[in-house]
Amino acid sequence: MSGTIAVLAMSVQMLVVLMGYPLQIRELKNVPVCVGIPVAKWLIIDLAHLLWMTHSVLQKDWALFLPNIPGFLFAMWITVLIMKKSPSKAL
Repeated sequence: MSGTIAVLAMSVQMLVVLMGYPLQIRELKNVPVCVGIPVAKWLIIDLAHLLWMTHSVLQKDWALFLPNIPGFLFAMWITVLIMKKSPSKAL
């Protein structure tokens, strides 16, 4: 039963990461300036992905590890876009 839940959790997280994050990236690339999107929020999301990847490696939980790889990369990309397009360039 826990194997089934792990596969379902991984699948849903992959949907969020592979559908939601690229949509955010596409929207950020199409605007000249990012206003109202906190960089600190995305830095925390980056850290969360990194910590979950570390935890999953230590626990040998590949169902948790796999979705966090693209999650971390996409979240970092979003963070960089927000920082580049932020009028204040501040956290």
